[in-house]
Amino acid sequence: MNRRRFVYCAATGLMVPAVRASTLIPFSFWSSGCPLSSNAAFALNDWISRVQAASSDVTIAGTRAAVGCYIDGLMTDGVWTKLVRHSIFAGNDLNALKAPLKNGGPASADVLPNFVAGDYTQAVGLQGGNTKYVDTGLPWNSTAGSMSDTSFHASLYTRTLQTAGLATLQFGTAGAVYTALIIRTDANTYFYLNSAVDTIVTYSDPDGIGHYIGTRTASNAAALYKNGASVATGLVAIGARLTGTMFIGCLNNNGAPTAYSDAIFEQYSVGTGMTATDATNLYNRYVKLRKALRR
Repeated sequence: MNRRRFVYCAATGLMVPAVRASTLIPFSFWSSGCPLSSNAAFALNDWISRVQAASSDVTIAGTRAAVGCYIDGLMTDGVWTKLVRHSIFAGNDLNALKAPLKNGGPASADVLPNFVAGDYTQAVGLQGGNTKYVDTGLPWNSTAGSMSDTSFHASLYTRTLQTAGLATLQFGTAGAVYTALIIRTDANTYFYLNSAVDTIVTYSDPDGIGHYIGTRTASNAAALYKNGASVATGLVAIGARLTGTMFIGCLNNNGAPTAYSDAIFEQYSVGTGMTATDATNLYNRYVKLRKALRR
């Protein structure tokens, strides 16, 4: 920078970096609103490539930058490693939602039975409805990412309260035994891993809207969090998780979807047990992301 240009910039406060044409600018400098670690950049690019493979893309202004910051923040917080499968329902169109942000477990992609293009926009989320649900392909009793009967969490962000069906991430057998996070049915939100032997963690829920996490961190410790704060706990010893696949937005009755929810969903996650700090960090990081996505 020559002296005249330096004086002008100093006087106006418009200090800009002078970069030689041959200088390589790090990926994070241009593509993200925050510095990205190499691990975060790799995870971001992996997600984008899977979205593109699903015949969609991530080109809505600011989305790649926001998601990169989100991933990097979760890695900094130590939460990223506790997420085995995680979708933020972001991308250009409905096809993008087939590619979770993190796709641990036996299924590489989510399946979206009966959804149509108009059910999704990035600024709103995914609108549930009759016969519509998300099949994660992830069994509740999966050991992926070190998940176990005593180290497990499931989370959902519901934008609206359902007026029909159940806003849930769930599997059940013969309509009687459930492993589930069920949001505000009969004015309560519930979390349990095996309802035949495990006392349900119950929260008297005023609205059924926001970010919910059900987690178990020990054989006798379970908790429910809403918007980053603990709202209920349970201390009864746990039974084994059920074997069925997790569905979102309906009840999975031994493989048959029923009780479809008409709520709007913004994200979900499944993984290992979360502490109170983890729950707060995941919520706070997502609040920043949803603001960036203009939700």
